Amino acid sequence: MLKDRLQVTTDASDSTPVQVSIGDLSTPEKARAAGVRTAKKLAQKTGKYALCMSPKAKNVHEFAIGFGQGVPAFSMKSDAAVITVSVPDAHVDVFQAAALGIAKARQLVVAPANIATPSGIANQIERVTQGNSAFSRRGYHLQKNNFTEVIGRSSENTPQLVTVLYKGNDDSDELDLGLAFKGCTFDSGGMNMKPSASVSKMKKDMGAAALGVGLLKWLSIAKPKVNVVLGFSMAENAVSSTAMRTGDIYPFKGKSVEITNTDAEGRLLLADAMLAMSTQYPEAPNALIALGTLTALGKSVFGGSRIPLWAGAGDCDSATEFAGDTSGDLVWSLPLDDLFYKNIQSSQIADYVNSVSGKGAASGVAAVFLHEMAKLCYGEEIDFSMLDISSSAMGGDGVCNYAGEAVHPQDASGACLNLLIHRILQDAA
Repeated sequence: MLKDRLQVTTDASDSTPVQVSIGDLSTPEKARAAGVRTAKKLAQKTGKYALCMSPKAKNVHEFAIGFGQGVPAFSMKSDAAVITVSVPDAHVDVFQAAALGIAKARQLVVAPANIATPSGIANQIERVTQGNSAFSRRGYHLQKNNFTEVIGRSSENTPQLVTVLYKGNDDSDELDLGLAFKGCTFDSGGMNMKPSASVSKMKKDMGAAALGVGLLKWLSIAKPKVNVVLGFSMAENAVSSTAMRTGDIYPFKGKSVEITNTDAEGRLLLADAMLAMSTQYPEAPNALIALGTLTALGKSVFGGSRIPLWAGAGDCDSATEFAGDTSGDLVWSLPLDDLFYKNIQSSQIADYVNSVSGKGAASGVAAVFLHEMAKLCYGEEIDFSMLDISSSAMGGDGVCNYAGEAVHPQDASGACLNLLIHRILQDAA
């Protein structure tokens, strides 16, 4: 039921030529904007088009990122348009990797929760990685009282934990980067139920996992010489007699966590993603980034124009900032404050709480909670950062595409995928 709306080929026969000018590709910013505008124009009807550009054209990746952002993301209408574009041989791999990667991410974000289920996302991971020797894919056997199991058991849709190792650099055994993705396929808030105005868009609460699948698509085609481990935790946070409750306590790596807010499930899913990664691939990555649609900080502070980045001292902070500057997915760095660590250790009956009510700084509390869980998984010296992509991953709320146009509330921007690509390319040998 997930029908791809974009097809890429090198066969230009029976195609309508579309000229991509040198001016449109003169800078990364212009290329991304031109890609959006070109795709939106072609998407007005089904057809086959030949993108005409010089074999020596620059910024083709950025044009393709914009193009993948401009194509229709998802539709189940019987007459939904499919765009087929041919690309010159010199650019086809670069274009395919970027355009199909961001189109896949956006498709999964917009797809309804009865299609993009935990198993549905796991199947997408399998489809993207199967048959490619650079990938090692492993399902993680959920134990009773794993956070993902606790959250997902309230739904008929079985929760999933999946890890993927991309081994693009056979000359090194180091893991250059670790990425943990939250995949809450629908978030009712659990017993701390969301108001109706908020719950209407909670099918998009798996936006980070969708980006992860899009990134896998890019990795499978671009084949950068780098080693990356990815962890995906997928569950539906529903309300039932088996749902977790406030006051429940669960174990994690020899410590205990008191649930003070069932709507703060994203950080629990990310903790499990890191647990699965560290269990199946024990070597600590040189840098670890957790990504999730966690809070409304990006909307309330930046209006969706920047992605909040929480990071301690280390190269990951500056590297991710630089990736934001070069990718068009701007970030804003915030500190992991000492007070937040004290707040999450405020329980009288457990080592940690998953949320601190009445203290504000919800995103900062999530960041330090995940930093603590990361240290339990990988040790005190882990270079950790967290990206809170809630506002940027969803349409509406002031989110704009690379052409400066508002993203419709029923659409998704795919923002942050290009950030991850640029971050990975920094480590490529």
